[in-house]
Amino acid sequence: MQVRQIDFCEMIVQIALAACFRPDEEYLSLEQVLMRGFAPTESYGRRWIANLISKRIIESKLTEIGSSATKFSSSLIVKAPASTGESRERYCLKLSKRVANLIESDFEFLLFLKDFSLEIAACECIEYTTFYAEKSRLVVVGASHMNSRLRLLLLECKQKQVFMLLWRAIKFAERECENIKREVEFGSLIENALSCYVKYKKMNIEIENYQKPRCMQSSILAN
Repeated sequence: MQVRQIDFCEMIVQIALAACFRPDEEYLSLEQVLMRGFAPTESYGRRWIANLISKRIIESKLTEIGSSATKFSSSLIVKAPASTGESRERYCLKLSKRVANLIESDFEFLLFLKDFSLEIAACECIEYTTFYAEKSRLVVVGASHMNSRLRLLLLECKQKQVFMLLWRAIKFAERECENIKREVEFGSLIENALSCYVKYKKMNIEIENYQKPRCMQSSILAN
């Protein structure tokens, strides 16, 4: 069977999802998976889990939470990825070896991995932007990891340099924002970051590396 790019990425996602579960856990709520740092952003994590469920790659079920005194609410429960009768460790090892073998077998899969890594890096940039925007009392709207200008910046710079450019864009937006709701378009922030990059390059100024804040741990998927 020919392995497509989406199939290749799904294998990596399954390994990351399995890592969210402790040895004695078979099911977790979607909220628990996300809280344990599955993906860089909540929306990205939800998208991947929805994809795995729709293709029946992982099992899931809806449970009702509540009591007679409160309203019932539904919660999505997902099962740890693993084949029937197979330990989770063995399952992850098998998938990891398959991913490694595919990369070794064809340069195309290395390109798939690079593209997927770029997508994850873009999500981390959204996470970084949202964090510092909130500190500046701004609300970022329209964030997308598919933003072509953001991907261009990540191709041209180290991610830590992109963090610096985003930080400057946020500070500029903080000064210029006249919106009562304090909303700022994600695309506008990226355009300002790109303009800053072009300016620095023309002036031959080195772009600094900005670290993630300590409270912002790398996601399991990124790792």
